[in-house]
Amino acid sequence: MEGLFTKEQLEELAKISKLPEEEQKKVLSNFLKKLSPEQLNSLKQTQAPQQCPYCLIAENKIKSKKIYEDKEIIIVLEINPSNPGHTIVFPKQHIQVLSQLKDVSHLFNLVNKISSVLFDTLKAQGTNIFVANGQAAGQLIPHVVINIIPRFNEDKLNLFLEHKKTTEEELDKILNKIKEKSSILLESEKPKERKIETIKSKNERLP
Repeated sequence: MEGLFTKEQLEELAKISKLPEEEQKKVLSNFLKKLSPEQLNSLKQTQAPQQCPYCLIAENKIKSKKIYEDKEIIIVLEINPSNPGHTIVFPKQHIQVLSQLKDVSHLFNLVNKISSVLFDTLKAQGTNIFVANGQAAGQLIPHVVINIIPRFNEDKLNLFLEHKKTTEEELDKILNKIKEKSSILLESEKPKERKIETIKSKNERLP
């Protein structure tokens, strides 16, 4: 690790690690933006799961407003909510990105159910469900977290994506890349076709 970082970067990182959690998040975000991909990767590999706040919540070492827990998943209220009822769902295991999970069906089944609960209990008029999957997507801590944010007509919360114009040629180029790579992966996900047996007439039935 030392060979990838300058003396000044290592000293700055040491100072950041001693800051309170909320202040650390703000300062760390700016620090990470100045690092190269190799430096970022090195940091991710050396971050111990026991220092991850989500792992500490799962181990009951950090207090949380727990809604649900089983052997794999935990659901808690976000302590700094974007809207009242902002809930986070995450695996107990220290998983950095969704692709590292062998099976996401249980995780997203719970996400779907808790979203329904927020509609019913808080009279939400909508929900935003999103995950920052990787540092480039805004993930500050390398642990998969699904955010469920109740939405209300007058909440003035701006989560709209910026849509950029592109050409049909560029779209086709990207489409071909994605289709080529995903064709084998997604083929196994197709629902199995069921044979529909035709009902034979009385004359064709066997005795």
